[in-house]
Amino acid sequence: MSKKDGKYQVPAVVGAIKVLEILSGPAEQGATQTALVEATGLSKSTMHNLLSTLEAHKFVRREESTKTYRLGSALIPLGTAATRQVKLIRSTVDRLEETGELLRGVAESAMSEAGVVFHRAAEPDDRGV
Repeated sequence: MSKKDGKYQVPAVVGAIKVLEILSGPAEQGATQTALVEATGLSKSTMHNLLSTLEAHKFVRREESTKTYRLGSALIPLGTAATRQVKLIRSTVDRLEETGELLRGVAESAMSEAGVVFHRAAEPDDRGV
């Protein structure tokens, strides 16, 4: 059983992730099946099955002349969607921070008008303390 952070991980999925991570690295020339077997420690048959499946779904492509694998076209829309989602999250966080500042100002103003004395606590550090 494969575990990470105490949670079960499906070995075939972990293997596929390793392959995609290797192919996304700086080696633009791609990687052969043999090189991927060596880099991941997976068996030849497991690697063959992973690569065949990834290729069938266009997550990797095989260069026949060099017998190397590279990232495939199916990853492009996934990367685009991930980028869009990250931008949306960042935009939402920015707006929430602006709203928090606005609400803090309104609260401070209301308390001041009511004659309430307050002391602003220090900003939390990276640990939230």
